[in-house]
Amino acid sequence: IVFTSLADDSIAGDTEGNGSTTPLSGAWGGVSFQHSASNRSLALTYVDIRYGGQGGYDALSTPVYLDPRLNPVITHIQFKSNQYANGIEIAGGTYQANLVFDITAAPYLMWKDLTVAEGYTLTISPGVILKFASEIDLYIKGAIIANGTKAKPIICTTVEDDNVDGVDSSNNGQTTPKAGSWGGIDITASINSNVSKIT
Repeated sequence: IVFTSLADDSIAGDTEGNGSTTPLSGAWGGVSFQHSASNRSLALTYVDIRYGGQGGYDALSTPVYLDPRLNPVITHIQFKSNQYANGIEIAGGTYQANLVFDITAAPYLMWKDLTVAEGYTLTISPGVILKFASEIDLYIKGAIIANGTKAKPIICTTVEDDNVDGVDSSNNGQTTPKAGSWGGIDITASINSNVSKIT
C-alpha cells in the first residue's frame, strides 16, 4: 500500500492527467492517528509513505503522527522523500493514561516533551527506538517499565543519530550526533520503585 502525492506518476501513472511529473518532498501532509480513533481498527502494514511532511497550517510535518494513548499495529513500513522527518511522531504533552510503545518497524520521534502523570505507567518493549529532538525530555511522574534484551535493546537517542537504525529521521542527509543533542529521562522521587524498571 502506497501513500504518496498526486504528482507521483511512478505509482499508477499520470493520475492528474497533466503529463509526466515528479513530486517534491512535502507535497502533502501525512497519516494522523487521533485519540478519538479505536485501537481495534488501527493498523499500517506493508505501507510506503512518500513525499509527505508538508507542514504549515493544518498539515503534518511528519509522515505519521500518533497520539500515544493509541497503540496501532505498524509493521513493514517504509519512508521515502518526506520533507522534515522519517518516523512516527509522538504527540507531546502530559498524559493521565497507561502508555505502550511497542512499534519496532520505525523510530518514535519526540519533537516535544512528554510526561507520564503520577499513577500511570509507560511500558516500552524490546527493540523500540526513541529519537529525541534538541532539548526534548521524557518525564516520568508515574512509572516506567523498559526491559530491553541483548538482542533487542531499547535505544533512546537523538533524531540526528542515523547510524542506530539506518533511518534518516531528521531528513537532512547522513548525520553524526554530538553529545548533548537531546535532554534525557527525568524520573521523579515519587515513583514506586517496585513498579519502575529500566534494564
